[in-house]
Amino acid sequence: PPQPTPRPSVNEPVNTIDVKDRPYVTLAPKVGGKHPAGQEATMILHANALDSQSVEYELEYQAGTLLQGAFGTLDLTKDQPPLTKDLLFGSCSTGGKCAYHQGVTGGTLILRFKGGSQNFNLKGEWNIQAMSAREGKFSSRDAKFQLEVPLSGLSGSTLAIIIQTMGLPAPVKTEILAGPYGIFTNDQKLKGTAKLSLRLNQDAAAAKLLGWTGKAWKEYKSTVVDKTLTATVDTLTTFVAVAHP
Repeated sequence: PPQPTPRPSVNEPVNTIDVKDRPYVTLAPKVGGKHPAGQEATMILHANALDSQSVEYELEYQAGTLLQGAFGTLDLTKDQPPLTKDLLFGSCSTGGKCAYHQGVTGGTLILRFKGGSQNFNLKGEWNIQAMSAREGKFSSRDAKFQLEVPLSGLSGSTLAIIIQTMGLPAPVKTEILAGPYGIFTNDQKLKGTAKLSLRLNQDAAAAKLLGWTGKAWKEYKSTVVDKTLTATVDTLTTFVAVAHP
């Protein structure tokens, strides 16, 4: 069986730069490939930040009772974002034999940017959840982001990763009240609509929910009660709650 991955215990500052200055990072279940479904995730770094020259990534995850990890470095002087990296929940020998970690539920993603105008670290939490096991009720690791999908809305084979995406795919004009959170599947599309709820960081009489279309932000009609925003959405993407101008 795969052994626990050793990792250093380091107390380091994270998320010290403003959200608007952070790069947008997504994590999704790998589509295709030689490994079983749910045993590999695809990380995409969509942009650089502060002219960094390299970024160290540490994908830490819970596998049953064990804490495991995948580590590496991306050279930003050789390749420009978007940069894609496939991360395996397990290990493979040089001969090609693979051992997979079982019971992966999620964990954290730490990115350490170096060599630019300022060194900085980012940290976000993520979950991986199956439609069949969750019966359409998905949630972020901190439980502030909730999405309820009808049973007819996604196939039973759908896997979804819910992640704090560090930064935004495009700027927003007003203050961020919650998020950004992204929900990404193994290439499964939402049929119909789903109910989204998002816990706001502060009291607000009203807020706007924005969803990323791939080209621009789309506003969804929403209501706010007791610091919780609710809305009906028609796609699975990155969402952020912002203040009304």
